[in-house]
Amino acid sequence: MALNLAPLPEELLLRVIEDLAYLPDPYDLSKWPPELRFNSVSQELLFLSSASKQIRRICLPFLFAYVPFRDPESLSRHRDYFNTSVLDLIRRVQNTSSILVIRFDLREDLDPLRNSSILRETLPRLKNLSCIDLRFANALGVPFLNAVRNYTVLVRSFSVLPADDLASLDLSKISIFAGDVSFFTDHLPSSSPRSPFKSISCLDVGKADLVGDSFGNQVYRGLHSLIYCNEIPLMKWLPAFTANHPFLFEIRSHYDPIDDPDDHRVPCFDGFVENARQAQVDYCKFDIPQYTLTRTSPSSGFPKPIQIAFQGWYLSDLHIRIWESTIQILTLVAGSFPNLGSLDLHFGHTSLGGLDLEYDPDEVNNILASFHSLTDLRSTNMFSHLRLPSSLISTMEPDIDPSPPNETSGTVWKGVQWKVRRYAPRIALAVPSLKSMFISEDVAEIVGTSPTAQWKIDRSDGKLNRLIDLNDLNFDFLP
Repeated sequence: MALNLAPLPEELLLRVIEDLAYLPDPYDLSKWPPELRFNSVSQELLFLSSASKQIRRICLPFLFAYVPFRDPESLSRHRDYFNTSVLDLIRRVQNTSSILVIRFDLREDLDPLRNSSILRETLPRLKNLSCIDLRFANALGVPFLNAVRNYTVLVRSFSVLPADDLASLDLSKISIFAGDVSFFTDHLPSSSPRSPFKSISCLDVGKADLVGDSFGNQVYRGLHSLIYCNEIPLMKWLPAFTANHPFLFEIRSHYDPIDDPDDHRVPCFDGFVENARQAQVDYCKFDIPQYTLTRTSPSSGFPKPIQIAFQGWYLSDLHIRIWESTIQILTLVAGSFPNLGSLDLHFGHTSLGGLDLEYDPDEVNNILASFHSLTDLRSTNMFSHLRLPSSLISTMEPDIDPSPPNETSGTVWKGVQWKVRRYAPRIALAVPSLKSMFISEDVAEIVGTSPTAQWKIDRSDGKLNRLIDLNDLNFDFLP
């Protein structure tokens, strides 16, 4: 039976339609101004907008809240349409002001004077315009940026800005997605520790940026994510820095914390180091090239002692490279970080020789099952080292052999495929919280073609989907 929405008050209809209007963006929009969520219109909204004249009238502002253009010339050709009647259709949300976001896919500003002239003439006609999305622009000149200076402007990185002319621009309306902190020292010499930009979502910090003690006192408005690649431990500057950035929720580090001395190590690794000592695990058996710290609560706004400052942080993502003793290292990781959300396991390649990495699949399943919150599992060369019972080796199916160049490599390649097909679903099923599993095997020296072979498994509605072979072969799960 068809549902008649006409009797409902329009305020209620507006709220229902707003909930249906937009899809989650593939990127994390929590790092961006809220206007950017309008760029992903849902299929449900499109269907609903054709239900009746009343419903279409309510849907239209949602449908046209985000308007893409190729360049200002395109806007000029359509400017006769931007009159009061059309502006009335633009996004109206209850208890908020009307919002309009336009996007320019400006690959190259070939005619800066004409483009800036069009923008100065046209943009004031768009009374609800609040934000201009320039994330797809490769280069932005001074005339263009001056023409849009009255609006919030979203750009991809510092590299698209005219670095030598920043002093002539009003930077307070520009929001940056990602950039390197060295940009400030190279192009914005100033005694002020506060960034002149409206916001910076993601900031890269390198070794040279932390010489001296001033970095902890810097302020980058809107900062959500910090990428840290340094030999200077986080402990030296993080407490003061987090106090200045209440919305900083993620630190991605490309630095092995095991190399830190005990009194400078991130506290969340203390248990790991102690467990490794008790188990007599040699550090030459593994290394940690990358990890992510996630913040559970905002800072109180003032620096705290080291241990207290880290109480609001936990290890959410770990990338570990294993060179020896697979079961011992995985047991160490699971015992130290049972609440990991994402785990990347990289095993040494078989071509290196002399590696003791073979493991029994049931042992690995039992270890991975102890991760209570693991949602994302990524592996490299994991199945190359999986040890099969001799009774199973003869059952490998020849129909999955992609005819590699010689018999020897063909046997190895067939074995890797067969192991993935048989055991990847079982590993995925062993972790109830798992949402995705991505498998990569370095087979260049085996097959002699592409550098890696890749598979993935996703879970939706609590059920595992097909094992997708990204090498153009699809396998269903084995019973």
